[in-house]
Amino acid sequence: MPHPSFYKSLTSWCLLVCFFCAWNASPLGASPDYWPTNGWRASTPEAQGMDSGKLIEMIEAVRQEGYALDNITVIRNGYVVMDAYRNPFPKDTKHVVHSIE
Repeated sequence: MPHPSFYKSLTSWCLLVCFFCAWNASPLGASPDYWPTNGWRASTPEAQGMDSGKLIEMIEAVRQEGYALDNITVIRNGYVVMDAYRNPFPKDTKHVVHSIE
């Protein structure tokens, strides 16, 4: 059985993801100008109607609270606007993942 702190981290992370997704929801009826097939296009947060300062605040909050996260990817309107990795799991490093939200 996982340690109780695991559930605290998991619950906090799920709340963070739900808040972030609701905050960045696309307007109804909006559709991207493409849909990824072989990969995602990248864009700046501002070009997709987001505030990069808020993304930085989120990364700082995750770091300060010590959430057990390997990676945070934010996709808005079909574009990757942030893809942050945490040591010891740099991009393209395969490892076991128990939960993806």
